Amino acid sequence: MVTIIKDYKFTAVLFVISISILFLTLTDRIEVFEYIVVFFEVLEAYEIDEFFLVVFLLSLGLVIDFRLILLKRKTISIIKDKEIAVLKATMNNVLDIVNNYLNQIQLLSIEAEESGKVSKKNIKLIETLTFETSERLKKLANLQEIVIDKTISGVPLLSIEKEKE
Repeated sequence: MVTIIKDYKFTAVLFVISISILFLTLTDRIEVFEYIVVFFEVLEAYEIDEFFLVVFLLSLGLVIDFRLILLKRKTISIIKDKEIAVLKATMNNVLDIVNNYLNQIQLLSIEAEESGKVSKKNIKLIETLTFETSERLKKLANLQEIVIDKTISGVPLLSIEKEKE
């Protein structure tokens, strides 16, 4: 209810005014249309009715334009916020993929330093890790749909495992 009043505050104010006028009219305390007719007769007598019409239409146009400008700014702000969220999620994905790769390479490097040589098994593992890392980065680069998942720690990541078929 509060959201409706917040979104339609001018309508709510005018509704209250309308109900008040209706109540006053029904209780014979005021004749609104008589005042309006007198007002327009005064405007006509001084030949300012056309000026009044121009001012009214200009004011109406300005109100509509300002509302549209505010709506456009709000929409742009929402889009920018979503773009930033996607960028952050993308960077988190890249960091996750590259850091996983570097950690595995570092472990293989420590093993190679301890043994003094790099085994064929480890060379094959490095090739596999490099290929898998490259494939994950390609999937990230070729995303067609953006789905942001959160890890257990709350870090946003793009879902790259789901492929479109």
